[in-house]
Amino acid sequence: MSVFIRLGEDETEVSWDEFEARVRAGRVPDDALIREATLTGDAWRVASSIELYTSLRDDPAAEWTRRYEHAGPPLATALIVGINIRLFWLARLGPIRASLVDALAAHPSLVFEDGQGWRLLTMGVLQTEWLHALFNMIWLAYVGWSVERAYGWRNMVAVYVGAVLGGSVLSTVFTTSGAPSIGASGGVFGLIAAAVVFGLRFPHLLPERARLRFGFAMLPYMVLMFISGFTNEDTDNLAHLGGLLVGLALGVALAPVGLETHNRRDVGVRAAVWALAVAAVFAPRLVGPHIVRLQEAPNADVVHEVPVGWRPGRT
Repeated sequence: MSVFIRLGEDETEVSWDEFEARVRAGRVPDDALIREATLTGDAWRVASSIELYTSLRDDPAAEWTRRYEHAGPPLATALIVGINIRLFWLARLGPIRASLVDALAAHPSLVFEDGQGWRLLTMGVLQTEWLHALFNMIWLAYVGWSVERAYGWRNMVAVYVGAVLGGSVLSTVFTTSGAPSIGASGGVFGLIAAAVVFGLRFPHLLPERARLRFGFAMLPYMVLMFISGFTNEDTDNLAHLGGLLVGLALGVALAPVGLETHNRRDVGVRAAVWALAVAAVFAPRLVGPHIVRLQEAPNADVVHEVPVGWRPGRT
């Protein structure tokens, strides 16, 4: 069953399902001419005069689609990419590179023994190798732009921060190498996962040319990137997995910007992400391990070399 849509001199033939999807998304204007055997017979009718058309129209969804198509520059994505690139260039300077890694990398012992929880977040904006930085920034710019336009900049930042945090926590808790972890890969995987979820949940909102950025179109890239990590022993696959899982969860929990029935819930989801980020910064220092002072011989000169986050205490 085909539906014919005429806009000016252009005439398009679409399936019934595609016609319904276009109407719901506002991609069939009110003044378009429609011809379909069961609706109009052999005649052309103005879309707004067809009862089925008016019942299918979803004005909030149509408004979202118009905003998506005319969205401005992705400022939040540009800011995150800019921070990563500037830190990368600083890391190209020999002495500064070591200082940045020492200060920002997520090293398990420094996080859990010294209480330096900020590393769980700062590791997501630091790259030191060319290829690592290049691929991360290409994907971050590409998919970050898509997610920012779809979910809104606040939700996009929440996905990135949550995915970086999820990846770094999984990595530092379960890693056996003890090596420090850096890179935006966890955040990138989270954004790709969110783009996949968006395309599967809201395909009717997306203009046809934008669908290559979401849903099943992005799924092969996500799977291949995740699998390829196992071919390099230096890849932090736990960070990838953590970011991916958080991105999937937030992609389900969050909604397209501007759909008011959902956006009130988004406020709570974003607040939860930021609360977890703050907790991650302070929790290791508050609940981390403490030195246990043992009974010492009188006048003994004992020096305890312990992590700076440890404090004397009693059990």
